[in-house]
Amino acid sequence: MKSFLLKILIFIIPLVFLLLSIEIYFRNVENAFKIKAEFHKRNLNEIETLFLGSSHTQNGVNPRFLKSKSSNLSFGSQDIQLDSALFFSYIPKMSNLKNVVVELDYHRLDLENNADYYRYSWYHIYHDIEIHPIKFHKKLSLYASSPSFFNSNFISSLKRDKNKQVFNEYGYVEKNYIDHFTPLHHDKLVIKNSAIQRLSGRHIENFPNSRNRNKNRLNAIINYCKKTI
Repeated sequence: MKSFLLKILIFIIPLVFLLLSIEIYFRNVENAFKIKAEFHKRNLNEIETLFLGSSHTQNGVNPRFLKSKSSNLSFGSQDIQLDSALFFSYIPKMSNLKNVVVELDYHRLDLENNADYYRYSWYHIYHDIEIHPIKFHKKLSLYASSPSFFNSNFISSLKRDKNKQVFNEYGYVEKNYIDHFTPLHHDKLVIKNSAIQRLSGRHIENFPNSRNRNKNRLNAIINYCKKTI
């Protein structure tokens, strides 16, 4: 029996060590999501302007150039229900907040991420919010939220021609941002002519129920701001 338990331990311990090493690695790799959350928490009482939204705002607003102390918590594919959760989670602690900017693109009114959206665990780990029930192991492990996503990013980072992204203290990509237009040399005509193919199938949703829920969420944020900010 002892011999059997010893063999199990010999098998399990290296596996646990490997998993812990993987988790520690990805927890410490610089990325926009992590930097944004850490900056926001460090400066809760000083932030005057809060930005919420999707990648449009994430990549369109660099707080470094704003006069007021600002935090941009926007992120790719972030929907209005996540905006709302972030807002109501942090607002009681933001004593100096004066402005709230919420992105309102046409597609966001219909957008609601599915209950199994893999980034929900990121929001739980870094922002302590939970919109839908998250499996226990995904609450503890960033890597477990989507092994395929992290594996792909790790492999990509090993490529010799990979230019590492450079973030500022606000989590904004200031160097080596990956976009659709640099490969097209920012040629307006090429961008226009490629739009139909490039945007095929994007933002064609039409979900009245989601739209109504998002409308209510936006109204809740607006009404709160009217009363308190």
